Amino acid sequence: MKTLVIKMNNLSPDAAGAMVYPVQLFFDDGKADWLTRPLAEINIPEDLSIPNPPIDPITKQPVDGRQIRNAFLGEKGKSTLFVEWGRYLHQLLFQDPLAQEWDRLHELYPKEETDKSEGLRTILDIKPETLRWLPWELIVHEQTQMTRFFDSANPFSRGTLDDNNKLPVTSFFWPVHVLIVVGSKENDPAVNAQPEVDAIERAFIKSPVPVDWYVVYRPTKAELIDLIEKFKPQIFHFIGHGIKANDDLFLELAAKKAGVAAEEWMVGDIPIDLQNWKPRFAFINACRSSSLADQENSWDIARAFSSAGVPAVLGMQGDIRGDAAAEFSRKLYESIVSSLPIDRALAEARKAVKNLKEITLKRRDWALATLYLQQLPEQILNMKPQIDRTTQAKYKVDTTLKEIHDFVGRVTQRRKIWHGVDQITDRDDEFSNACIVVGTEKIGKTALVQASLKVCALRKRRISYVDIDVTYQNTRDFVEVLKLIRQGDPKSSDIMCAPLPVAPFAEFDNKYAALLAKSDPDKILAGDSNLCEQFFNSYNAALVAIAADEPLIIVLDHLSVEWEQFKSILVPRLLLPIAQNALLNCRLVLVCTATEFDKQLPTELKDASRIIDVAAWAPKKFTPLARQICLYNDIELDEDVEAIIESNYNRLKADWGPLKLRHMVNLLK
Repeated sequence: MKTLVIKMNNLSPDAAGAMVYPVQLFFDDGKADWLTRPLAEINIPEDLSIPNPPIDPITKQPVDGRQIRNAFLGEKGKSTLFVEWGRYLHQLLFQDPLAQEWDRLHELYPKEETDKSEGLRTILDIKPETLRWLPWELIVHEQTQMTRFFDSANPFSRGTLDDNNKLPVTSFFWPVHVLIVVGSKENDPAVNAQPEVDAIERAFIKSPVPVDWYVVYRPTKAELIDLIEKFKPQIFHFIGHGIKANDDLFLELAAKKAGVAAEEWMVGDIPIDLQNWKPRFAFINACRSSSLADQENSWDIARAFSSAGVPAVLGMQGDIRGDAAAEFSRKLYESIVSSLPIDRALAEARKAVKNLKEITLKRRDWALATLYLQQLPEQILNMKPQIDRTTQAKYKVDTTLKEIHDFVGRVTQRRKIWHGVDQITDRDDEFSNACIVVGTEKIGKTALVQASLKVCALRKRRISYVDIDVTYQNTRDFVEVLKLIRQGDPKSSDIMCAPLPVAPFAEFDNKYAALLAKSDPDKILAGDSNLCEQFFNSYNAALVAIAADEPLIIVLDHLSVEWEQFKSILVPRLLLPIAQNALLNCRLVLVCTATEFDKQLPTELKDASRIIDVAAWAPKKFTPLARQICLYNDIELDEDVEAIIESNYNRLKADWGPLKLRHMVNLLK
């Protein structure tokens, strides 16, 4: 994708002394000084006049650009004016020679199409307030009648790429973290937040890449700031009210309890409160009227996030309908998680809103969103490593991962595993070399671990998942466990259960192959302390060599083991050294029952590990998790399905486990 910037500058006199807004077109040709070399220049008259303006279909008079802002904000119903205003704005900006240069570049870069052609991104860098208030998102090309901001192959947005505004380009490991904040009162009719939240969750549930989202309703300001610093979202989405009172502008945080005053997140506090963690993309849906003042307030709130160093901020120019807000958010995030850059995703979201039966081109809702960029869109959510289509397809068909494709809940435990045994930037405080996942039988420990390790595998970590014996019919000695770690499981996932490389074990095999070929190597090693130490030193050295480039995460599940050997040999010789970071870049996850944890695992190992409890769910968790798992399985949440969910919920008499969800899904299918 090539980048073009159209810069609209502040008023200045032209050669004849008339006051004009100078406009310059810049094209990124790969040279460092491209923003100093305009390829075309025009002037916009101070009175915004153009030759042969479109005719207002209502007044039958020529469109006056100075009146568009007020008229746009006041036009809440269906109208043919939006198209005419779009034509006017196109004529105002796309004058020759600027139009000729844009067309020339567009012929060279006709559209973004993988492995075929490049598209042309246009960023409007608008300095004067008078021009900034205009709804440029309406622009309609005169000849093609195409609304420019609908074209995701050649996207338009607002922003600046000036050197003095440059922000650091940062990257993050998966998953994308999204914080959704509902600041409005429960069931506030002016906001109608829940359909928007539901729509966002639908997009993330079907995401082909890992997304960790958290929805918080009516936090206090202190809770919100603490949550931003601890959760570290790349995406911050606010739904609520932006209010100005006594010259103070703020995002309102309604109280959870009736009768308690709302808190105010002042725009002046936003840059201060985001010093410790800055989201990469902020979506602020807080404009609840269509007055000039409310539009200005919305801009000032968005500007506070931009000033705080958030490189992409999306705000609304006016109040958007609830159905449009929900569809817009759904399509925006669905497109983002499908690997579209933010400006292209925004174009897709606009089209989705326009295609709603009650919206079409004749309502303004599709044009209300305004994206302001301070970096190229590809730099905003720079997640690593890149997940290409081949990788996505591989994960989709993997047998083990298919079984946990609809895993729901356990978000706290999943985060502990993601960051607990995989040390990544910005989350060092959550890291531990070893985790022990503990819970009662049939509570979903295995599914939790496998779903969590999928994210670690996508980070290019090597996973050695060992299911010792799910039936608990065959007790394994410690030598058999070591063999299982090496061999992997040919019947299972090659993503999480692949054999370890052979080459690093060459010295080990040369020394101990004969011993391992005997009928009782475990007893021989257990009876000779020096031999056992040398044996494990060689084995562990091979593990460290394998982990030299990327971490090696060893997972032991269904611990059908010979416990005395496990505790006296495997723990001190292998598991505890991993937990204590003696085996560099090696990590450990143990999955055990509550009984095994209490009666078998040594205290020293438990003390060196992070403990992750997997408990039964409270009844109140049933409905939201049931709705989620239905969406994962493409079960439409119609009245009949909602009735079945409610019926299952009403039958709950105590805390419950995941089998109830599975039984319900099987019934619905």
